Amino acid sequence: MRDEGFSYQMLIEEFSEGKISSRYKFLYSKFSEYIGSRGLSEKVYINEQLLHQSVLDYFADVYRLKKFHGIDNINPTKIMAYQIFWLLKRKVLQIKETAQSDELVFINESFAVLFIVHEFLFPDDYSIPLSAEIQEDFKAYIKHLHYHFKYRSIDKQNLELMLYTFEIGKLITKDTMRK
Repeated sequence: MRDEGFSYQMLIEEFSEGKISSRYKFLYSKFSEYIGSRGLSEKVYINEQLLHQSVLDYFADVYRLKKFHGIDNINPTKIMAYQIFWLLKRKVLQIKETAQSDELVFINESFAVLFIVHEFLFPDDYSIPLSAEIQEDFKAYIKHLHYHFKYRSIDKQNLELMLYTFEIGKLITKDTMRK
């Protein structure tokens, strides 16, 4: 958002304040659910300024993409990749001073993995029963994804490629199940 001549007003004109606010509220609710479901409310909090900035960074990227490529809509894979990138970069979940736990050091990475699983890889309307063997392979994949988020360099493009590859794998699996 440091481009000369680039402003928040441009984002509002392109997307509307309602759409930006809606994205913020959606992500805030997902962070809240995550904290609540893991009993972390005494240890972790949502830094609202960092969440706001990550939402603005995401919309700024989408704005640039739309203008550069002359497109109206961004595909869901790119949307997820860009949003996850900024959430990880900004570290929206913060550890409270009173919390002393090594497991919380990578709380943002843990959230990102579960967010991807629940919102992108296996949303509620996607239900294919997995065999025990595939479940173990999927758990290994999730563990590796978490490791990757913690210790490897990530960028929007490699996140997009990783998610797109998973999407293709789902399509291939669906197709082979029909035969």
